[in-house]
Amino acid sequence: MKREEILKNVMKKLTKSYVDNMPIPPTKNGKHTQKIYRDHTLIGFSVRVSSTGEKTFIVDKRSRGKLYRIIIGKLGVLTVDEARKKAQKYLGLIAEGIDPRDAQKREQIVGTTLQEAFDAMLAARKSMKERTRFDYKKTMEREFSDWSVKSLTSISSSDVETRHSKIGKRTPVGADNAFKLIRAIFNYAKAAYKDSKNEPIIKVNPVDILSETRAWYGTRRRKSIIKIEQLPAWYKTVMSLTNNRKGSIATTVRDYLIAALFMGDRKGELQPITWEHNVDFGAKVVNFYDTKNHLDFVLPMSDFLYDHFKKLKKSSTSQFVFPNADGTAPFSNPYKVIARVSKESKRHMKDGKPIKFTIHDLRRTFITTAEGLDLSAYTLKRLLNHKMSSDVTAGYIITETERLREPMQRITNCLLAIINGEFKSYSDY
Repeated sequence: MKREEILKNVMKKLTKSYVDNMPIPPTKNGKHTQKIYRDHTLIGFSVRVSSTGEKTFIVDKRSRGKLYRIIIGKLGVLTVDEARKKAQKYLGLIAEGIDPRDAQKREQIVGTTLQEAFDAMLAARKSMKERTRFDYKKTMEREFSDWSVKSLTSISSSDVETRHSKIGKRTPVGADNAFKLIRAIFNYAKAAYKDSKNEPIIKVNPVDILSETRAWYGTRRRKSIIKIEQLPAWYKTVMSLTNNRKGSIATTVRDYLIAALFMGDRKGELQPITWEHNVDFGAKVVNFYDTKNHLDFVLPMSDFLYDHFKKLKKSSTSQFVFPNADGTAPFSNPYKVIARVSKESKRHMKDGKPIKFTIHDLRRTFITTAEGLDLSAYTLKRLLNHKMSSDVTAGYIITETERLREPMQRITNCLLAIINGEFKSYSDY
């Protein structure tokens, strides 16, 4: 076939009827084939017809020594006229030295919603703890449900200032935490969404305005503990807890609070432990897996803790050490019971004031007791399961579990002395 005939067959103006009636190329040796039909009125605009029957609009153009072959869309999703308009736009960009794929990506990214970017960030952060994911999702639902469908580029610095102030009237800490999440989402978008030149498509993080104007509430980190003079009353109140109604978890929370005080563990790590996977009576240890710092951790039991867990195991009918009311899962939402302890504790205080505390105050109380005993920094870090990699010296110190048993027992003895009113000096322990 002569070149003129070939051009006549494959170079015509692409119209609806012409495209609809383009023949489907046959397969060859059992493999799919394709044929390209080019528009002679708009050079670079073509249709690629596959032996599968699929017809795809493309831009097929060489400019400044670079070949651009860009998919516009499939017939059925786009009409011929819609595809032609897109092709004209892309060819115009090519003529200006701009890669249309960047424009395509930019269009797509510019329309990305806050929810879509949030979901993408969670998917990318594979090592993120489930609890962290849960908290982030709750924050999005509670504070930004109306922003979820907004595009990233439509969220302005002014929007951030207004919403941060609104949330701050209710909870300053919550406002800062909520916008730390939004800042993280935008930082993820800036890093993940880039053009062919590796330049970020999302260039501005609107949350930066809070730093630029020093508008963060900057709530100080809590440093509260249960004081020595409060601990006997606190312990007596906790131990008096009973299940005062059907479905109550008061006794479970009681057992958990005692364990938390004498172990110093984080709530999210201690609360869900099970008898089978975590508690080893033979070795007298509690095993924690994939903790906050992504490390496994073994904590030796003191004599008191061993007896505490033995007693719980004897009466337990659940796989969970600290179960909910029906034993099917770990308990949740202990805050009503904590409020009850606080309220009832004033009966045991000389000044008649309630002991207000949080679960994390128990960890800080454990730490304060350990520090009073002059335990080494490395021993304390190991007992608290803190990472030690930042200190070069720590890399040469291997602290075995059994070496932690003695300091663990000393902390327990000191706490019991305080509870029983026998404490005089840390040096006694």
